[in-house]
Amino acid sequence: MIYEKTNDFYLQKINIINVEGTRFDFFDKICKDKKVLHIGCADAMSFGIGHNLHAKLMNVAKNIHGMDIDTNDLQQLKNMCPGTYFNSLKECDKEYDIILVPEVLEHILNTKDFLDEIFSIASKEVLITVPNILHYTKEMAQSETYSLEIVHPDHKYWFSPYTLYNITKPYIKNEHNCTMYYLDKKSMVAILIKGENYDRLVE
Repeated sequence: MIYEKTNDFYLQKINIINVEGTRFDFFDKICKDKKVLHIGCADAMSFGIGHNLHAKLMNVAKNIHGMDIDTNDLQQLKNMCPGTYFNSLKECDKEYDIILVPEVLEHILNTKDFLDEIFSIASKEVLITVPNILHYTKEMAQSETYSLEIVHPDHKYWFSPYTLYNITKPYIKNEHNCTMYYLDKKSMVAILIKGENYDRLVE
């Protein structure tokens, strides 16, 4: 069971696996030989192709499609890594082995509509990763007149293991098919939801 209720209403217990190695290693392993939809595929293009996750995953996935709303960075990725790309989730294929949503959710203003779209696509697995607020609290300060934190200026939300679970809970039919992970020395938290959506849509 991923989530365990406690006697304290405000104390939430999440069972979580700490993954050694880098997030790239984890994504490689989970996407190997699968048909992948990578949402936010043009990320980090401003730092060069060597920092782009999609370019790395092209070497391990059986078939990988990319989706990103940033048309400029997406075009740059297309030029460097020819493949199948989309500007909208409505354009994507109807079925995938895994939908990968790495460090995207914290940028989305309307998370419910975004998650509704993701889980309307038939997929055997959905993996969502976000920065972990519990890791970054040491890099924050406050006084009577200001709050100071190290955070990407485009982030709309912070997530913890419990709040990531709570926001995705409507899409989890069986918690035994759901796992949470810490990645990159607990700076990232990930949730992997298996099977429910795919079974419902293709049966």
